[in-house]
Amino acid sequence: LAQLFSQSAISFNSILVQVDEFQETLQRWLAGHDNRGPGVSAGGFCELLQGSTAMSQGVVILTGTSEIAADCVRKKLPAVFRRIHCTAELSWMNQSDIGQYFRQFLFGFMPCCTAEDWDSWQSTFLNVESWSGSRPVSIDMLQQYLMHQIRECSCLGYGRFIT
Repeated sequence: LAQLFSQSAISFNSILVQVDEFQETLQRWLAGHDNRGPGVSAGGFCELLQGSTAMSQGVVILTGTSEIAADCVRKKLPAVFRRIHCTAELSWMNQSDIGQYFRQFLFGFMPCCTAEDWDSWQSTFLNVESWSGSRPVSIDMLQQYLMHQIRECSCLGYGRFIT
């Protein structure tokens, strides 16, 4: 991992890296399985973020459950979190967030729709019980649902999908 992100291996001026489901790694480290089995150790991860062979410019985004931002985890792994300069915690989406995301996410697929059309589609979408606010909804859940619907439409021959 360190070699992959080393200054000599990266051919661009800066990079963006996302490590998803980071809570899985934290759980392994907290359980004491830091140096056993596959995967990077906490020390190895610190070296990746700020060591002598670390990338010179870039952003590393760690995503996962709220556990990755918990104070108790920060206290148990201070060397890791000392290297994390900014934390943003997203909560569940409210109905307004869901409607806005629905509209913005699909706009690229339907750029010719009018504002009135979008208002109608957004209202129709938000009236479906799953998205009405009756249960917690995350960005990942909504994105996966929308991508599934796009794939279904493409497979069924609806619309003209150009790559």
